[in-house]
Amino acid sequence: MVARMGVSYPWGVVAAEFDDAALALSRLNATRLVVRFQDGTIG
Repeated sequence: MVARMGVSYPWGVVAAEFDDAALALSRLNATRLVVRFQDGTIG
């Protein structure tokens, strides 16, 4: 599962992927997470 978010402010979650099998077990396991910090750096 992939989530993307476009917003007007320049920081926050850019992209996230979660393990579907873990979600079925009520666990949240991010397999990919890209964030933009308030100073503009990507992490």
